[in-house]
Amino acid sequence: MSTPLSIAPVDIQERSSQATKTLYQALGYSTLKPSELKYIALALTEVAAQEVAHNPEFAQKIKDILADVFPKKEKRVPRSSQTTNAVKKTEAATSPQQKPTRKNSPLDKLVPLKPIDMRIINPYRSPDPFLLYDVFGREQLLIALNEFTLQTLREMVASVEEQYPLDPKPNKSKKESMIHFMLDIVARTQAANGTH
Repeated sequence: MSTPLSIAPVDIQERSSQATKTLYQALGYSTLKPSELKYIALALTEVAAQEVAHNPEFAQKIKDILADVFPKKEKRVPRSSQTTNAVKKTEAATSPQQKPTRKNSPLDKLVPLKPIDMRIINPYRSPDPFLLYDVFGREQLLIALNEFTLQTLREMVASVEEQYPLDPKPNKSKKESMIHFMLDIVARTQAANGTH
C-alpha cells in the first residue's frame, strides 16, 4: 500500500528527506536518525538492484524519476547558431514531449554469438576486450573497438597492460594503435587457449 507524499518537495534534499521518512514509516519504524540513512540507502539499493533484474516496470519507474531529478544540461552554442537554436527550441516546445533516451552504446549495434551472463559484466569499469571477443567474435570486436572513444580505449588498454606488462605498449594518442594492440593480445590469448 503506497501513500502519496503530502508535501510537494521544493528541492532534491527536501524531496530525498521526505521520501526517506515516508519509506522508514512504511517499514514500521517511528524515529529516523541521520546516522541511519546510510543503512536505509544500502538496503534500498540492494533490494532495488534485485528487483530491477526481473521487473522492467520497476526499472522504468526508477528511470523516470531519475530523468525528472537529474539536472538538465544546456549545451553551449556559438553566437552565430543562437538564432537557429531559438527557432528549434520554439518548434520543440510546440511538439509533443518525448521521453529522454539513453545514449547509444557501441555494443547496441552488435549481435551476440552466444548468451551473455550479466553477472560477469561490471558497469563501473571499462569494457573488457576479452569478454567482448568471447561474446561477439573478432569481426564485431573490431567494430566495437572502433566505436569507443579515445578515453574508453585508453582505459581498456590500461587494463590489458596490467595483465600483459611485457608486451610492447601502444601509442595511446592513436586509436588504431590501441585497437591493434588489443586485437593482437586477444587473438594470441584465444589462440593459446585454443578458442579462435
